Amino acid sequence: MIKESPNKTISNNPRKSKESIRLPKNSSPSILKIAKECNYAVHLGDYLDMNIAFNLAVDLESKIKKPVSIFYNNKHYSLRTTSYDSFIDVLELRNQLSSTVRSLIPNVIHQCYEDDNARPKPVKYLIEFHTFENQVDGLNYTLKLLDNYDITAYMKRVSGTYKILTSPFISRNQIINEIEKIKNRDDSKNLRIRHYAETSYHFDYKYQIQVDILNTSSDAFDLQKQVTKTTGMNTRIEEFYEDSFSVLTEQSNDWDEIQEMLLRINKTDLGVKPIVHVLEYTPSLKN
Repeated sequence: MIKESPNKTISNNPRKSKESIRLPKNSSPSILKIAKECNYAVHLGDYLDMNIAFNLAVDLESKIKKPVSIFYNNKHYSLRTTSYDSFIDVLELRNQLSSTVRSLIPNVIHQCYEDDNARPKPVKYLIEFHTFENQVDGLNYTLKLLDNYDITAYMKRVSGTYKILTSPFISRNQIINEIEKIKNRDDSKNLRIRHYAETSYHFDYKYQIQVDILNTSSDAFDLQKQVTKTTGMNTRIEEFYEDSFSVLTEQSNDWDEIQEMLLRINKTDLGVKPIVHVLEYTPSLKN
């Protein structure tokens, strides 16, 4: 399980380090960037089902007292906090949330896009009530929703059937309010919460584990040697900001592989506080 805070405190009055970092020749480049084109958020998990993701977002928002957004990439629904410009602020928020909700294993997600218009945005929500084979039945049902529950819906033809949907909502509270109007009625039995198709984006992830953060490069080199000795894993050292040296594992596209690496680290007696960093990117069309 990911623990809560960096192993050593970061100086409140950072000064530019004079220590040089010599990386092993076989180190792969870090996928992580601390740059002006990057936004950061606490990543709270990915889910295949929209309704599960929606309910978890509502539950987490009430527990952590922070807004939770959902993103969709045509494969899974990603739950995350509001994004920030500051990497340090997100690290602090991640540690705070980990302490607040013990069952939560938060990661840090990096959204780095030179074109801000390419940056994925949160989904919008709609309600799917029913599917009819007959257009007249579908039209009558939309009128019933309006007359009986003051719910405005429309028909969408899909593969010869007629789906009854609401217009998209930005807020989950708006969706919840609409559902409350029809709750415990027969017409609520088949309703499903869906994402608005226009708010899905083409993105994927790469992963890298930050084994720990230390204040000096000598401490970082010592930890690097210990990690190699106890786990057999290659690591590298990055100075993301002044007097803050991060020991990082190799990158991976495979979430299961990252979890196995994390387990190996946590089984040691190094006393480290590892964090999984998630780099969101847009895959090449060639892939």
